Amino acid sequence: MCIRDSYEAAQGRLAALADTYGLGVARNRLIADRDAHPDEAFYSFQLALFHAHHLNFYRAREQLEAASRLGLPRAWHAYGEGVIYSAAGQLADAAEEFTKSIDIDPDLGPGYVSLADTYIGLENLERARAILSEGIEASPQNAYRLRPRLAWLSLAEGNDALALEQLGKILQNAAQVPGCFYAAAALALSLELGEDYIPAVKLPLPDRPAVEAEGFERLPPGQRWAILACSEALEHDPLPARARYHLAHCLYEAGDIGSAKRELDLAAAEGSPQVPYSTAPVELYRWSGRDALAAGDYAAARKAYRTVLASRKDDPDALFHVGLTYEKEGGTSQAAEAYQTATRAAPDDPRSYSGLARLHLDDGDYSKAVVYAEAAATRDPAGISTQKMLARAYIAVRSLEQADAVIQTLRHLVPRDPEVDMLTGRLLELNGLPLAAAEAYGGALGRSLPAATALELYYAVARLYAAEADLATDRAEKKRLENLSAQYAAEADNLKL
Repeated sequence: MCIRDSYEAAQGRLAALADTYGLGVARNRLIADRDAHPDEAFYSFQLALFHAHHLNFYRAREQLEAASRLGLPRAWHAYGEGVIYSAAGQLADAAEEFTKSIDIDPDLGPGYVSLADTYIGLENLERARAILSEGIEASPQNAYRLRPRLAWLSLAEGNDALALEQLGKILQNAAQVPGCFYAAAALALSLELGEDYIPAVKLPLPDRPAVEAEGFERLPPGQRWAILACSEALEHDPLPARARYHLAHCLYEAGDIGSAKRELDLAAAEGSPQVPYSTAPVELYRWSGRDALAAGDYAAARKAYRTVLASRKDDPDALFHVGLTYEKEGGTSQAAEAYQTATRAAPDDPRSYSGLARLHLDDGDYSKAVVYAEAAATRDPAGISTQKMLARAYIAVRSLEQADAVIQTLRHLVPRDPEVDMLTGRLLELNGLPLAAAEAYGGALGRSLPAATALELYYAVARLYAAEADLATDRAEKKRLENLSAQYAAEADNLKL
């Protein structure tokens, strides 16, 4: 299978799997794909990118090397290395690898995009813009990938007119590359322009969509353009179900739920196995549930997911999210019931087992927390979050050797993770090594942490040093420990201000 031709479709399918069924199920599907095609580099490469994006760097490199042994092109190997470095926060190394990828293959569109994103992360917007412009000139067939990034840069700098100019250029090639319509629609939805905005650039779009859209004339320009772009895609995309799915989402964002449902109905009727996401009308309620959950409206989110369940009583994603809404509200018994139902409906999905483990860690039933954390880790053995949950559960029941084994694995997989530093510190405390624990907690404080967590850790380190100072018999050592305790206590006090 050609890596270049398959890259975007694979990423769309992967995102859809992870979004609907959770990371564990998505990973299991990818592993099954790789095992079914043991001689094809693409499947190991796809799995490598998955592991990198989810911070499992050891597994990512393992799969990337396997892909190379199967004939992965050198440019894609460099690209994969760049993805791993980028996910690990090593942006300078990532930039070097992405540069290497496009030097080897000037037509490698994702290489330009990722290199530009890396320079955005390094806060060098001028260099990012230059890379994108170079990519458009060197590889015109990849312009549809690169122009949206140029537009995002313009938006970030408040230059809506320049963003709109890029939007028009994206649409000029859309008839030949239907993906341009969807890139343009996503960009248009980000243009937060008032209803009275007069565009400085005439877009190559009709005045009206080819489908009915309620209150279309009253919508802000960005929403109108998004609907028009996806409506035009119906005329050009060889997979009309894909066009209708994107159109439905634009209509949903515009608040036209009735028209969005109509398009999903039609998409379901025209469905194609090549469309990597569900086009069933019930997806409207899943979108609504996610929006409400992100907004903290747990009752509304639960209502939306229950509507999904009315059509699909065993939908694992909806069952899990019903449990999550109850958990967020503190309804532990209802959350536990929903999670239990989800484990029966989707016994391979680790998310609800993790939810049950969290509930039992909170209610003090640590032995049950271990049972469910182990169940989640069994189903998601390479998952960082499930391994952290398992380590916490083992620490709670004082299974320190087992906790140490899990933490050592985590330190290998995510060597600069503050949560792993905190788990290490707690384990060292329980093993009677307070100074080593303080050092581990200090390592966590050297990384990005929520203010409340940082405050708790500053006080914990201050406490540990103060306790050791009380026990110290050497005057100089006692003074050193007292100074360290005072230093961390002062940091905590400053954080409270």
